[in-house]
Amino acid sequence: PYRDMKAYDFLVQCEAGIAAVTGTLESPARVGVSACDIGAGLNAYGAILEALYARSQSGVGDGISISPFDGMADWMNVPLLHHLHGAGAPARSGLSHAMIAPYGAYPVGTNGHIIIAVQNNREWAHFCAVVLGDSALTEDSRFRENALRVANRVEMDGLIASAFALHDMESLSVLLRQAGIAFGRFNQVNDLAVHPQLRHVSVATASGAVKLVAPPAQFTNDSAALGPVPALGEHTEEVRAEFADAT
Repeated sequence: PYRDMKAYDFLVQCEAGIAAVTGTLESPARVGVSACDIGAGLNAYGAILEALYARSQSGVGDGISISPFDGMADWMNVPLLHHLHGAGAPARSGLSHAMIAPYGAYPVGTNGHIIIAVQNNREWAHFCAVVLGDSALTEDSRFRENALRVANRVEMDGLIASAFALHDMESLSVLLRQAGIAFGRFNQVNDLAVHPQLRHVSVATASGAVKLVAPPAQFTNDSAALGPVPALGEHTEEVRAEFADAT
């Protein structure tokens, strides 16, 4: 029914409810990259591979239709299931997980923020003993189970913030590793630019080489080198000839 509507990324984010579950308690937000457009491309890529494989088995081709809205609706399965079969869709929670605690961003001394993820009671016990230095919190009636930690998030976050204020990023990272707690830094774009894990690839263009983020898939027998960006119209006649031959 919406086939004649314009499918701009932000419009689709709002139509599919993505913006409603993104942001803080006070305000919704758009996802900071073009998630609908990128998702549609990935869905098309996967569907093309499926169709090619099916054709190799049956000898029959297929038609493919991709909708940015369908892609985002698929990504919304978890909040939609909570709405349809649970207590309601999770509320927006900023940089905290809506249903797991502690799982979110916390300030570290005067040195930025760190993200921690405590997924179960075993990890919570290690976190209390090694990182917070207070094993008794494991038996505190407010924090004994994840549901209680979520319900008493304000008090729990206050205790964590007080403990983290005594550390810098490096000393806290050492304790989190000792306790086996998952963590990461809250990086800005300039931090990503110099991230030790970031892989680059150089691509030739008519204006000179451009450094880009390397494709995410790494193949054992592929150098991951990318060909040059085609000049405008460089392959026009080649493509026309290919389709002319096909007919």
